[in-house]
Amino acid sequence: MANTTTDDSRKENNQDLTLERSNASFNINEITEIIDGGVDKTKFRKEMEKLLFDDPLFKDFYKNFFKTRSELYEESIARGVQLFSLRQKYKWTDQQFEVIEDLVNHLFGMSLHFTMFIPSLERLATETQKAKWLPLATNFRILGTYAQTEMGHGTYLQGLETTATYDPVTEEFILNTPHKSSMKWWPGSLGKSSTHAVVQAVLIINGKNYGMHPFVLQLRSLDNHMPLPGIEVGDIGPKMTLNYNDNGFLLLKNVRIPRQHMLMKHAQVSSDGKYTSSGPNKAIYATMVLVRVKMTKWVHDALRKAITTAVRYSAVRHQSKMDDSGPEPQILDYQTQQYKLFPVLADTYALFFMSRNLRRQYNRMMEDIRNKGSYKMLAE
Repeated sequence: MANTTTDDSRKENNQDLTLERSNASFNINEITEIIDGGVDKTKFRKEMEKLLFDDPLFKDFYKNFFKTRSELYEESIARGVQLFSLRQKYKWTDQQFEVIEDLVNHLFGMSLHFTMFIPSLERLATETQKAKWLPLATNFRILGTYAQTEMGHGTYLQGLETTATYDPVTEEFILNTPHKSSMKWWPGSLGKSSTHAVVQAVLIINGKNYGMHPFVLQLRSLDNHMPLPGIEVGDIGPKMTLNYNDNGFLLLKNVRIPRQHMLMKHAQVSSDGKYTSSGPNKAIYATMVLVRVKMTKWVHDALRKAITTAVRYSAVRHQSKMDDSGPEPQILDYQTQQYKLFPVLADTYALFFMSRNLRRQYNRMMEDIRNKGSYKMLAE
């Protein structure tokens, strides 16, 4: 299932694997091209395998198990810098870069800069705001993340507690995390790396709650990378997984930002505090939906590699003679082993096609929003 081995390296494969592949009841190349999305995309993937795996930064990922968290973080940042440089050099599209992400097991720093920060600006900012923020982000003058999840709530958006109170005298928003449960908790790249964040906060004008809205917040100085006044930000510490990533926390105390730092494509606040909406409130969480769709693919990517490893191992591992005269059979021939592996293999294919279909639906939804102004496909 996992296409992570080049044709050249297969020449040295174990004879059991060679035999199993030769006995396949389907055309392996056709399945590969279906999974990759076509002949050209299979060619691109193989070219990228060659490019990346000749680079010491992207070799021997298994060694990560023997490294400290600091080493994992530092190497992930180095890989991120290298990938972003290559992306600019080769002008990879977003779709092509997703192939790259899969090849390197997503083990690179600052991934949310591309997966959430820039998409938030593209989808939620006005044209004037895009002209200001996008060049800075795409040229890495600033590094961003997306801060929505809090200690108390995550996807239950109505429960978010971070506030952005408008002050018409100074034409500023005052951001606060008023309770312990209000602190932003878990956003990737927040702990150490990001200079900016798109912060989802409850908009309050003259004591009235207008619900969740996105704000661009500078977290750290661009001179010395230290947190700005009123901002407490840091790393949440070791986790069960993803320890190369600096998932972080964020506390805000009376942090003032200009009115223009509210992303106002779908809702606007005038200098005197008048609130107007030019689109449904649900449009604000379009970026979050994109990541949820991508998560189904990320789950598939991990499961695909795990089941491929397990099936291959089961094909080459021989154990326990059935009778004294015969050889030890492959453990893949045992029914109990098949019972454990084959349903997972089937689930992996099902998850793959489901995730691809979800992505197509998401793309169709975004086309409807851009071309027709229709938000029908975006759930309330």
